[in-house]
Amino acid sequence: DAIDDAEDARFGKDKRGDELPPELARRESRLVKLAEARAALEADAAVRARKEAEKKARDKGDDDDIAAQKGDDAAKNAVVRPKAQRNFTDPDSRIMKTADGSFHYAYNAQAIVDADHQIIVATTLTNIGVDVEQVVPLVEKLHATTGVLPGQVLADAGYCSASNLDYAKTVEAGSDGRTEFFIATGRMKHGERVPEVPRGR
Repeated sequence: DAIDDAEDARFGKDKRGDELPPELARRESRLVKLAEARAALEADAAVRARKEAEKKARDKGDDDDIAAQKGDDAAKNAVVRPKAQRNFTDPDSRIMKTADGSFHYAYNAQAIVDADHQIIVATTLTNIGVDVEQVVPLVEKLHATTGVLPGQVLADAGYCSASNLDYAKTVEAGSDGRTEFFIATGRMKHGERVPEVPRGR
């Protein structure tokens, strides 16, 4: 009608005339984003504190109920780290150190490759920067996808940890020796010679 036409002519089509100016609208949206980022950082800190407290409690021999209670207490008192950051455009990504020594928001992609046929048989994508936590998820995913365990699993020193070595022993024992793990326990310097194997006497 005539009133709508007049308002459209004065304020613009589908405008009411009481909208916030662009500079204020942008400021409010930024504040909302900052509040969301702060809440996400606090949630991350709570999850991290809970996991650390529960692990520490179980390592001390506490039962599940006590460990859970300590986890709850730690989560309630969690504090965001001073240098914690949040990516507005991709909040699931994390700052990771890349091969050139610089730091970027990124993901950690992992793969298991069939050595004989050079075919990727399992993959994972995570926002955890260290590789050491990916051995179990990768092997379990391979098993779930193919229905079998590999005859041999070869991994470099970046995947070596006490828990991964224990997992390897468990899988090897459960497979009656059909699966073997070869995880390097250390790194060699560039140009370093491999020590000769001692000969029997």
